[in-house]
Amino acid sequence: MFRNSEFIKYLIDIKNIVIVQNPRALKIESQTAVLTQQITVIDGVLKKQLENPTISNTDPDEIDQRRDLAIIGIRSIVEAYTYNVDEIKSAAGAALLESIDKYGSPIAQHSYEAQNNALDNLLRDWSTILILKASIAILGLTTWVEELSEDNESFTEISFNHNLTSVPNNKINIYRLRNQAKKSYSNLINRIASHASLNPKTYEGVVREINILTSRYNTLVERRKNTVPDTMKTRKRFNPSYTL
Repeated sequence: MFRNSEFIKYLIDIKNIVIVQNPRALKIESQTAVLTQQITVIDGVLKKQLENPTISNTDPDEIDQRRDLAIIGIRSIVEAYTYNVDEIKSAAGAALLESIDKYGSPIAQHSYEAQNNALDNLLRDWSTILILKASIAILGLTTWVEELSEDNESFTEISFNHNLTSVPNNKINIYRLRNQAKKSYSNLINRIASHASLNPKTYEGVVREINILTSRYNTLVERRKNTVPDTMKTRKRFNPSYTL
């Protein structure tokens, strides 16, 4: 997924390409105007975020990735211990594995809200259910659990702060603004594609420039995806994979 700064930069680059090519001549003036207005709103929201020192240097996605890695790591360790010849360690691994898997598909693949709830409940289980608490100690996972707990708390707090500071009067959040902009972006691209299919020569320049830009951003997204475990790659992310 694009970080907010990358998202707005991509849309600004698209807008600039279109403006240089003359939206009126390309018959995409209204679509360009709508996207431009939404870009202005999101850009203003992001600038307000930067004015807040509490969250300006913290990206929720980065913290989310850390907690993903923590729960993936813990689950891998406890599953390995289920094969241990030591019966006590094997039993501890089995108990912890069951406590994780009862929350369904890999927790790291859940939506943000579902993952928050699952991790909150799981961490509560580990701290209050005696057999699970003992199993954490037996397998030496205290540091892992502390890291997971800290990352989950940080994600919840920072995500909440981002939403509060992202929107005037707290009525809309940055995610809703992004979704609106993505729809307007899609409308613009689809309009260009429709016209280009009927009049290729007129739209040759704008199509070429958009394709070059989109290819560059898609490469950025792919490189980032390749830096995380396969189990994390199925989470839904925005990828501007429009090639005309």
